[in-house]
Amino acid sequence: MSKNLNEHRLFATMYGFVSDYAYQIFSLGFYVLIEGLFSFVSVFSIMPMADYLIDQKLISPSKFTIYILDCFNSWGISINFLSFALFFMFANLFKNLSDVLVGYYVLKTKYSILRKIIHGLLNTFLKARWEFFGSTNHGKIVNTLSKELSTVGDSIGHIATFLSQLLQLCIYISIPFFMNFKITLISVSIFILFGLPIMFFNRVVKKNSQGHLEASNALTSNIMEIIASAKIILGYGRREKSINHLIHSYDVAAGWGLKVNFINNLLGKLFLPIGIFSMIIALSFSMHEGIIFSELTAILWSLMRALPMLGSVLQIGTTFSAFLPSYIQMNSLKMKAESLAEIEGLKIFHELKQGIKIDNLSFSYPLRQDTLENINIFIEKGKMTAIVGESGSGKSTLTDLVLGLQLPQSGAIQIDGIPLSEWKQNSFREKIGYVPQDPYLFHISIRDNLLWSNPQATDGELWASLQLANADGFVKLLPQGIDTIVGDRGMRLSGGQRQRIALARALLRKPELLILDEATSSLDVESEQLIQKSINNLSADSTILIIAHRLFTIINADSVYLLKSGKVVEHGSFQQLANKSNGLFAEMIFKQRDMNQNGYNDK
Repeated sequence: MSKNLNEHRLFATMYGFVSDYAYQIFSLGFYVLIEGLFSFVSVFSIMPMADYLIDQKLISPSKFTIYILDCFNSWGISINFLSFALFFMFANLFKNLSDVLVGYYVLKTKYSILRKIIHGLLNTFLKARWEFFGSTNHGKIVNTLSKELSTVGDSIGHIATFLSQLLQLCIYISIPFFMNFKITLISVSIFILFGLPIMFFNRVVKKNSQGHLEASNALTSNIMEIIASAKIILGYGRREKSINHLIHSYDVAAGWGLKVNFINNLLGKLFLPIGIFSMIIALSFSMHEGIIFSELTAILWSLMRALPMLGSVLQIGTTFSAFLPSYIQMNSLKMKAESLAEIEGLKIFHELKQGIKIDNLSFSYPLRQDTLENINIFIEKGKMTAIVGESGSGKSTLTDLVLGLQLPQSGAIQIDGIPLSEWKQNSFREKIGYVPQDPYLFHISIRDNLLWSNPQATDGELWASLQLANADGFVKLLPQGIDTIVGDRGMRLSGGQRQRIALARALLRKPELLILDEATSSLDVESEQLIQKSINNLSADSTILIIAHRLFTIINADSVYLLKSGKVVEHGSFQQLANKSNGLFAEMIFKQRDMNQNGYNDK
């Protein structure tokens, strides 16, 4: 039952694959037909030369030689060994050139299909809600997009080559069958008889390929973790432990890889001696049959080319078995992303006219109690709205919901009175400037990091955004100025400098909504003051949503919402909440002021 299920799964997968890329595969078939024509001619081209070597007078040549003689006579070509040799040479030259053409198109087909697969995967992944990235091992995603995608690509090449070889095999086998049925039947039967048992290795290949896939996922995940956590590894003095853990993962993946490659190479090499043995038997039989030498030459020439191809065709199951785990993992990730796809509306967002209303919203992560419960917040256009609370109160989750990265379990987010789900998500996000607590800068120049947000921006606009973010001063002092490469994740800059570049990037697109998600919580005093100065300069004509833990950063906020355990417990202006007796907000101010006075804080 399990075997039938696996076979059904294999054929269903392959059928779906061929259906998805039918145009590329059938285009390849056209070139394969041309290759087949030259293969047909190349086999027979040896017969006139063989006949001439046996009898230069050509008293009783083969039928094909007679046909070639008629052609030579009508074209005025001399009948001699050189003419026949040149005919044989050019027939095989064009056959080999057609092989090169098909090989080129096989690669072109492979890369064309891979391009569509990569585009489709990334498009699907990036249209999924943030839950997809939060619930999926990133090492598995990276391994799928790199190594396993390469495995799929190689298998595509093998499948395309299989189609080419299958047609050539039909031609190479049909010619000997037509010329001498007995010899061909004996050769092919012996080859299949000894070759079929090798096909039972498919199960072993599939098992090892699955093991290699899982080990590669783990290895990629470990590599990513080490790179991402290099500072903490060094800080804890755990370098040796981390290296040993990675090397162990590598050894496991390499062990599976050795098994897979050994079996594949073994199967490929076993077919050659089987082919030679079957041809020896056929040659022995022909000596007793008294076959014409030229026909025997053509038969052996054809079988010599056919039998290795027959081995490759018989081995295609092994190729499919190695291909299947990678393709299934790729498809399973795609299906998971599709199941978590964002709800995409049709309305195009241009500008914020009234504000954003969070209406009776509740949200929880899987296997957790409510993170947010019955939240009601209004982010008014042209005003600064602050959301504050202790760590874990749900502040950043609320940001994800406003961005549409998560979906609420109940309630709604409305943009100018229209549910967020009815807006085209990307059109809304393109009008947002977002600065997270840990900003991500790309390993490119400051200029290109800014232009990533708004590619049409002029130099004047770049410097204006840097000035607004109080970043123009330090940028001018850098060796290459605005063209300085910032390093991976911007690590060549200080934390405050990275944050100000991130703010400038957000401001460059002149956002309808600026979201600052604890953008100053991890900065030093000077950097925080500079960011705070930038925020104060903007607040007069900008719509700002600021998520904060340190309360002095929101003194100028028009409206403050205090979250506790996922609920809004206080709401009002900064002064109203600060002056509220026995209020939680006032208590937080008192605690933070007390910490500052006792030296627990930079301020």
